[in-house]
Amino acid sequence: MRSLIFIILSSISSASIGLLGRNINTIVRIFTKPKKAIAVVSLFISSFIQAAPISILLEGYVTSLDSIFSPLVSTGDTMTAKFIYDPGLASQPVMFDTNRFFYDSTLVEYEVSIGKVTASGVGGRSEVSNNYYDDSSNIIQDRFILESAGGSTPLIPLLEGLFDVNRLSVSMTLYDYEDADALSSSLPLQTINFNSFDNALVSIQMEVAGGEFDWQPMFATVTSAQISPVPLPAGIYLFISGLVGLGFTKSKRKVSEK
Repeated sequence: MRSLIFIILSSISSASIGLLGRNINTIVRIFTKPKKAIAVVSLFISSFIQAAPISILLEGYVTSLDSIFSPLVSTGDTMTAKFIYDPGLASQPVMFDTNRFFYDSTLVEYEVSIGKVTASGVGGRSEVSNNYYDDSSNIIQDRFILESAGGSTPLIPLLEGLFDVNRLSVSMTLYDYEDADALSSSLPLQTINFNSFDNALVSIQMEVAGGEFDWQPMFATVTSAQISPVPLPAGIYLFISGLVGLGFTKSKRKVSEK
């Protein structure tokens, strides 16, 4: 049974495998008791849907940029972006500053296009800052960030081909600085409501060789956002069907032996 389960798992996305893999021993043990099969499958589907990653599709336009990017990008150029965020993958929080926390692994993948520059990558982290005092702006704000930090390196072929790049960064930032009530805690966001924030930006930033936190950025203001759960992969249904089949086959075998 165990070998068949892992064959089925090969058709499922990596995010799904993470959820299933952690519970594979429990699943195998439960399905040796076929009477529990239907209840377990129902509970499993429900919990998987609740833990489903979130797809964030964004559109906007460039509002500011470093002159180093001209003529690749100009003010007013179109921005499109896709981020896949999974709060279920959040690591233990790392407190960077008072009321400012990082959660590794929550950014699953991303793709951003600004002007002629396209960036993509897998992996990253989220930042949740609740009632955070930003001394650079001298205001208290709520802030949610998805960024390609924490071990992820964006692929940006155009910039890497033209410049001696030291580091690259891709991010999406939501700000609430008028009343700082968009967030109720510093825990990972389970849902994302753009209407709760005052501003949303997408950025691609570059640090050339020899620089030390001397970033050259391009920023785009978000004008349209579509938030939706990532659909269950087809492999999940194959996996569940296989488990149910194995469970009832074992049940019939026990009946015939009696």
